[in-house]
Amino acid sequence: MSLRTKLLLPLGLFFSAISAAQATTLEQALTECRAKDNVIERLACYDAIDLSPLANKKPMPERMDKSVTEIAEERRQQVKPVQPAPAPAPTQPVEPAVKPKPESQFGLQVKSEVDEIEDISDTIADITKTIRGKQVIHMVSGAVWQQVDSRYFKLKKDMDVYIERGSLGSFYLGHDGVNGRIKVKRIK
Repeated sequence: MSLRTKLLLPLGLFFSAISAAQATTLEQALTECRAKDNVIERLACYDAIDLSPLANKKPMPERMDKSVTEIAEERRQQVKPVQPAPAPAPTQPVEPAVKPKPESQFGLQVKSEVDEIEDISDTIADITKTIRGKQVIHMVSGAVWQQVDSRYFKLKKDMDVYIERGSLGSFYLGHDGVNGRIKVKRIK
């Protein structure tokens, strides 16, 4: 830097600071400072801006001056608590449910006394076939079993059959006098 620049730079800074201070509004002062090409002059201009009028203004909304507990209390007062609807009075006394027989639940995914039963006997009420040729066996008790495997097993209406529990949750249907059985699953 030359000697001339060193001497003129402080004067330039001084005059630019005065001109920035004389600006009527903050926006005008910022615009004048932004227009300066010299970095040092620009910085001096920004430093010379009088910010005292801004000191009286609150930079945040009034609400932010409140504590968190005060804000939470205001919200509680604004939101009305929800009142639960009164429970309707029972019109009839509740009767205990009739416990179904374990035989009627055999084969369904029910965990209870049913697990203790190893086999049941029933009579076939009707036999239908699925599209894929599997037998659907309707029992007199109302249970409906469907063949799972593809083995041939001859069944007739009014035939007495037994269904026994196999390993890993499987069930097998068979009847007396025949040494074979088919794997079935309960569908109803």
